[in-house]
Amino acid sequence: MKVTRNIFSILALLCLNLGVFAQATVQKIKINGLLAEWPNLQNNKSTGTFYQFYNDQKNFYIALKLTEDTYIKKALAGGLTLSINTDGKKSIKDIYQITIAPVEDYRTTRQFTSTPVKIDSATQSHRKEAVTKIKELHLSGFTEIPDSIISIYNTYGIKIGAKADVKGNINYELCIPLEQLKLVANNKNEVAINLQFNPINFNNNRDRGNLARNGGGYGGGRNRNGGAGNIDMLLLTVANDFWEKYTLQ
Repeated sequence: MKVTRNIFSILALLCLNLGVFAQATVQKIKINGLLAEWPNLQNNKSTGTFYQFYNDQKNFYIALKLTEDTYIKKALAGGLTLSINTDGKKSIKDIYQITIAPVEDYRTTRQFTSTPVKIDSATQSHRKEAVTKIKELHLSGFTEIPDSIISIYNTYGIKIGAKADVKGNINYELCIPLEQLKLVANNKNEVAINLQFNPINFNNNRDRGNLARNGGGYGGGRNRNGGAGNIDMLLLTVANDFWEKYTLQ
């Protein structure tokens, strides 16, 4: 009996310690794009996107790391759209939607129209500068917020942080109040999340010509940072997305 009591005491202590650790992790989450608090990023191999979801008592958090050159270009020049179905269905019906607006004129830059064999300091610097130009979010489906374009510095509690890391990857962190999603923590509600890389709108043939001359092509393969290969120009002009699910804690 004494051994049994000791085992239960140890288990109780472990649970307490885990609870404290989880709470400490939540307290440390900062929406700055550094992803320091996200140790369990999952990988969507088709897009080279690492992601993780989390919630505390007040907010729902999304972390993204983009590692593939073509999809980084799509995110910066075409924007990213996050859709949340709080019924847990992989459906765009009755969803909350946030689009991270594209960086204005990014598609006309040399870093966009060329394909680096490796990520050099110039590309790193350019991407670091590019993410600082993300200033707007496009919202739809929120009952307490009109469908509109809002500043990243808004009064609705929706926050975003974006950074380019030393490898040239692009990191995003997003925070959305649970009350804006009509969700409550601890109810084990399953939600479905869709991430879409929006197509790039080339205004004219000149944009396409610049891309083709500087490494773009219609038959090129995917190009992860540090690798070689042409940009698949057709891929830039169509939407790509994937779904994942998350159960509220």
